[in-house]
Amino acid sequence: MIKKLLLYLILGVITIGSGCGKNVTSEKSNIVNRQENDKAEVEKAFPRTCNIESKSGKVKFNCTLELPESLNGRTIQKTSVEGVHNYNRDKAYSLFAGGKEISEKHQYGDDNNGFDCYRFSDGTSLEVGSTFRWSSATSSFYSYLGVQQSDYIDLFSGGAVSLDKDNCISEVKNDINELGYDAENFSFQAFPLSVDGMRKLRNEELNDGLLEEGQTNEPTSDDEAYFIYAYQENTGIPVFHELMSVAEQLSDDSPDNAPVQAIYSARGLEELSIDYIYDFKNEQNTVTLKPFEEIASVVEEKYENILNDAKYEITRAKLYERVYTDENQKYAEEPVWYFEVNDGSRKTVMLVNAETGKEINLPS
Repeated sequence: MIKKLLLYLILGVITIGSGCGKNVTSEKSNIVNRQENDKAEVEKAFPRTCNIESKSGKVKFNCTLELPESLNGRTIQKTSVEGVHNYNRDKAYSLFAGGKEISEKHQYGDDNNGFDCYRFSDGTSLEVGSTFRWSSATSSFYSYLGVQQSDYIDLFSGGAVSLDKDNCISEVKNDINELGYDAENFSFQAFPLSVDGMRKLRNEELNDGLLEEGQTNEPTSDDEAYFIYAYQENTGIPVFHELMSVAEQLSDDSPDNAPVQAIYSARGLEELSIDYIYDFKNEQNTVTLKPFEEIASVVEEKYENILNDAKYEITRAKLYERVYTDENQKYAEEPVWYFEVNDGSRKTVMLVNAETGKEINLPS
């Protein structure tokens, strides 16, 4: 790629020196051709969809590859993790607690890994330190229902609220920018928490004994909201944060695993939590990813060799940048393919290093 760029720069110098209009057109054509070649190279290495089945029929791929738009070919920028991003704690307190009367204060941990927890006389609460969390006086309504759990996405997906989704997301972006993060480095999504959906969930939990009568009121139009969540991105690639590598049960790409989570209702911001956000540094070298065909064969081989009668369907394939702590307890990163695999009764996650093609085994 570097040789190509040098060639185009040389051609550009020749064009300027000649003063010929035809050469300018030729330069534009070269740029278009380069873009088309890059696109073709990406699609060759990483097809848009994967619909293949093993010879035995035991393993089937039925997924769309989730790739960053910035991907050009199989080469990506090599980066390193400098550490957890430090937000402005004084600014956080000023924005969310300035002038409020403290009713309780607790300190947990040390300066590096701890946080201060405040409760205020108006019912709001704030945690500042290695993590950030703010809750309104009415946020317990959503917490008791557990609306952010991924199990309930389908329940809320068809609902509707009177709030403007883009405006709600914009308000959350403004808050995290004020704290010292850059909202442009996150991919935001949201789903509506409709009154009908929350009422149905509340009734189900009351009937199942998961919720006690009186813990939450019947939802009203003031309670309708958006659950907003975001994953960090580095060089356009979403970040698989360290908590997701602690155990297989925590590895889901889901809203309740996102490092940024917020609830924005008709009353305003109800909850905002931020954790596991990193500072990255670009290295001088690059990383070459294996073609997807080779990665898929690793997945197929694993499930083909399981001696049972189950059939396995791969429903998601997503390129991630995984952040984890190595054997020296220092931050490390690696490009990985994230796969969701269904056997008809449950979903599991499989990770494969996108550079080496080796499976990454998470603790069970």
